[in-house]
Amino acid sequence: MKKLLPLILFIWAPILLKAQDSPADFELKAMKLFIATLTKNDKVRLSNMVHYPIGVTIKNKIMMLRNNKEFLTYYDRIFTKTFKSEIERDLSWQDLLLDPDDGSWGTGVGQLWFTDYGKRGVLCSAINNVW
Repeated sequence: MKKLLPLILFIWAPILLKAQDSPADFELKAMKLFIATLTKNDKVRLSNMVHYPIGVTIKNKIMMLRNNKEFLTYYDRIFTKTFKSEIERDLSWQDLLLDPDDGSWGTGVGQLWFTDYGKRGVLCSAINNVW
């Protein structure tokens, strides 16, 4: 049995390691879910996928939204038809942006940023609508 153990580990280790998500995969899943929820225009669910307070840029004006209620109030001003189309156009899951200072991940040209908040999961941490 002692001779078989290294062989068993050699065969199973890659399978077990592949089953675990890397941080990029974990964040990628959350980002895709956020985009899918945005596409469905599910405002309430989307508001629960955001870390508050969140910095939001709307046409070069930066504002802080403190809670779900404020997010829902500004939702239509943030996620305009033009902004949604820019998110979809610039979305490239192969070329995600990484901020090495805080480990957050961005989409496209930085329209949406996501951060892993531990037990709370990966949440949207910044929204930049400059269009």
